[in-house]
Amino acid sequence: MRKILEKIGAKTSGATLLDIRVETIRFRKLLENTRAALTLLADGREKLKGEYIFDRQYALSVMDDVLERAGMMAFDATVLSPGEADFLYRLLDSLVASGRKVAETTPGKETPGGMEPEFALLSHILDWLEGGPGKGESLFPEFFGEVFDRAVPGLVTGSCLNLADSFLEITGKNGPAVLAVIDLAGSGKKAPGEKTACPPLGVMLLETRGAEDLEKKNTGARWLALADGAHLSLRALDPSAGLRMEATLSGHEDSDFVFTYSRRPVFPENGAPRDLRTEKTRLGHMAWMYGVPARHIEECLVRLGAALWA
Repeated sequence: MRKILEKIGAKTSGATLLDIRVETIRFRKLLENTRAALTLLADGREKLKGEYIFDRQYALSVMDDVLERAGMMAFDATVLSPGEADFLYRLLDSLVASGRKVAETTPGKETPGGMEPEFALLSHILDWLEGGPGKGESLFPEFFGEVFDRAVPGLVTGSCLNLADSFLEITGKNGPAVLAVIDLAGSGKKAPGEKTACPPLGVMLLETRGAEDLEKKNTGARWLALADGAHLSLRALDPSAGLRMEATLSGHEDSDFVFTYSRRPVFPENGAPRDLRTEKTRLGHMAWMYGVPARHIEECLVRLGAALWA
């Protein structure tokens, strides 16, 4: 398995457009599997409100489905960073083994607050998966963070600047920042007055003082944007920032989202946009927003652009 991962995840010294497309798709798949795992946890919590009827099998299926998604996340991460395969799969094995023991727990007749056994089992499983104070020890939050701590550094960055279709100079409070744009959609079409045909990037530029097209020879880029229709992949080329952002702004609530991973928090403490969930990992900070109206996604993107460039 490891040799296969190394082969399909290998990065060339000069990345091709195909490399970038494959990597972008794989990272989106990682986010898709992560979102699915989080949705399972949220659905389980909703069931515990007492408005639903479920049996023991449902409670066990939550654990099974989350662990299955964890396996998919491990695969996605090791395709992006093949050198992390041994660590992540060892952690996954420990997670699965520990989770199986939790799932085999049979609540006794005495359950908290007289809770029905199947409710008690689901509550126990969810507490273990989510971890944290008062919820028992769990490897899942650690696994969740390690996947991104180890996947993001494996992403191609500056080696693909020669593939950029255009360069934008963004004027902000910290001086000009050059953004290299690769048009993965291949359309290159812009509405009159627009600097980009990618809706998420266009919204992020709203609060900046200006964004001007540069000649292609001006390659002192500090940022790389992969524009693919309604989807944007953004990364800081400064390794110390370690920033990766993914966003879709299509107007469809089921598919629109924002995700960021960075070494340092993007927003100040208590200053994050509404509906933005944040999580501290061992090496960085994650934030994500999904399942909300498009205007909330837009507001988040505007504030992200302002935080990075305005």
